[in-house]
Amino acid sequence: MQRLSAGDCFVFVIGVTALTLMLSACVVYEPYYYPQSQYDRVWESAIRAAEEVGIVVSAADRDKGTITGSKGPVDVTIAVLTQADGRIRVHMSARGPEGAEPYLTERFNQAYQRYMGR
Repeated sequence: MQRLSAGDCFVFVIGVTALTLMLSACVVYEPYYYPQSQYDRVWESAIRAAEEVGIVVSAADRDKGTITGSKGPVDVTIAVLTQADGRIRVHMSARGPEGAEPYLTERFNQAYQRYMGR
């Protein structure tokens, strides 16, 4: 076994000290997840449900709570409304030729309920 010289020991000690100081300067914080507001959850669920059923979203105004789009010849408006008692209501209306996309509202509602975990 080879003995280390005094200079080698000094370099080793300096290296270990520097490494220790660098590692002690690293601070790892636990992630904090900000709770998503109920309105945000409802809004995002409505958007995702619309896209899932094939509605092409042309405008989404979160502040006004309106999502507009279309599926083929059918024009769609989705309203995300905060009621006086604090509950949030989602309402979809579809206008188009009679018989076009007859179950669109029901499919949207099913997808929306699924995204809301119901």
